[in-house]
Amino acid sequence: MVNKLVGQASEYILAIKMSVETAKKGCAFADDAIDLCNFIRNGEGSVDDLQVYVTDMLEIANTAYDVRSLRMSVSERSEVNFSK
Repeated sequence: MVNKLVGQASEYILAIKMSVETAKKGCAFADDAIDLCNFIRNGEGSVDDLQVYVTDMLEIANTAYDVRSLRMSVSERSEVNFSK
C-alpha cells in the first residue's frame, strides 16, 4: 500500500509540474496574442513578419496542448482509491 501511495505521489508531483509548464505557455501565448492584436491595430510589421509571429504562436499553442494531453493521461492513470 505504501509503495503504491509513493508511486501515486510521484505521479501527482509530475502532474503539478506539467500544470505549471502549461500555465507558463498559456501566459506567453496570451501576451503574444495581445501583441499581435496591437501590431494589426497599429499597422505595424509586414505580412511576412506577422506570418512568422503567428507561426511562433501556433508552436507555443501546440506545445501547451501536448503538455496538457500528457498531464491528462497521467491523471487518468493515478486516480487514488483511499477506501481500501
